[in-house]
Amino acid sequence: MEPDEPNRLEELERSHLLSVLELEDDWPSRVDCDGSLWAGVACAGGASLDIYEAEESPGRWRRRPAPHCEVPDDSRSTISNDMLLGIMSCLLHRQDLDGLQGISDYGVENAWVMGDPFPSGIGEVVLKPVNRGYLCRAIDSLGGARGRNCTIGTVYSSPSQDYVYHVQTVGIYLDIMATGGANATQITRMQKNTEARPGDCLLMTTDSLYSGNTEAAADCWLDPDWQPPSYVRPRESYTHAHRVYGLSILIDHLKGE
Repeated sequence: MEPDEPNRLEELERSHLLSVLELEDDWPSRVDCDGSLWAGVACAGGASLDIYEAEESPGRWRRRPAPHCEVPDDSRSTISNDMLLGIMSCLLHRQDLDGLQGISDYGVENAWVMGDPFPSGIGEVVLKPVNRGYLCRAIDSLGGARGRNCTIGTVYSSPSQDYVYHVQTVGIYLDIMATGGANATQITRMQKNTEARPGDCLLMTTDSLYSGNTEAAADCWLDPDWQPPSYVRPRESYTHAHRVYGLSILIDHLKGE
């Protein structure tokens, strides 16, 4: 890696931190029904936003701050697994045990049905076992108590849609932050995802934590012709959130080497 690359990465990160909140009043989006995911990853990257604007009541989260996305006019569900992964990433980054425990308590009390509609929206509103595992380990890492029925396994399938690569990566990195490292299954999944999507800087970054290829990841982010991957919706604030998140992962790793 060139001697000036770490400084260039930090300058790039700072520029996106300044930009991510300027466009829509301190949230990546207050009108789009994916707002909580991108607010969560921006927060996990260091953005100073109020994630609790999307919490309707203790442990019950929504896709964006009020006015919330309603079913069926605005969205198929009031919350989803990917939104919750973003929110959980933010809460762990801030070491917010109360917030994480609130999600777990709500899940336990409601058989892990985290929103509406149910049962028609079961695939979106029921917190998946792998994500319950992330939640448990995040709570454990902060000294909290696990909720019962909080499954611990990590099982991954090959993504069939572009956004699944993103969701898997956010989840695995959440787990790395909670446990201090990835397990063999997660390392293999990161490697395979990177091979399937060459040139995706975020996937390259998380894979580089274990492959050691941080120089390629840095070059990817610093490429003047960089374009956001297809799973980043065409919204400028989401592009800033994506880069803040990925750059923060790489910079934190380089500082720890």
